[in-house]
Amino acid sequence: MKRVQGLLVLLLVLWSSAALASESGGHGFSLKVHGFYLLNFIVFVWLIVKFTKKPFKETLAKRSDDFQFRVAEARAEVTEARELLDVATRKAERAEVEGQDLKKRLEEDGVALKARIIERGQAEALKLERSAQMSLESEKKRISARLEREIALGALDAAEATLVARKGTLPQDAFVGQFVSGVAAESHEGAQS
Repeated sequence: MKRVQGLLVLLLVLWSSAALASESGGHGFSLKVHGFYLLNFIVFVWLIVKFTKKPFKETLAKRSDDFQFRVAEARAEVTEARELLDVATRKAERAEVEGQDLKKRLEEDGVALKARIIERGQAEALKLERSAQMSLESEKKRISARLEREIALGALDAAEATLVARKGTLPQDAFVGQFVSGVAAESHEGAQS
């Protein structure tokens, strides 16, 4: 830093002497003429450096500290962002894995539910088949009994019609008389014993 300051002072002295030389009409630099100017300039530069060095350093230090603070904050934010990114990445990976697991479980549950529905359906079909078979058997028995009754009634009606038609040709009176004598003989024999 000191070298830079020295170099700046030297450049200013050379520049000011060139400016002074061109001002005096081309006579050149004379220490007697321009010595006070040069001394004034050196004192002026020294005063500026003396009084502005500390505030300038403080300003630079403050700016440097602010910059360091901002860099530290930025690094902390970057670190936090990376951590959040890592967390989000892990969550996304877990979500993907959990999604696949959930899909697999749902598919397994679906297959199990399908099997249960089919099993219940088959059981219900068997129940319905048995119920239908029992209803059919019951209906067959009912129809069979009804048919037997109708056939019996029809046979009786046919026999009655036949008997009515043959009424004059059958010896009914003789049969009734034989029946009554047989019943009376049996009751007589039962009374004697």
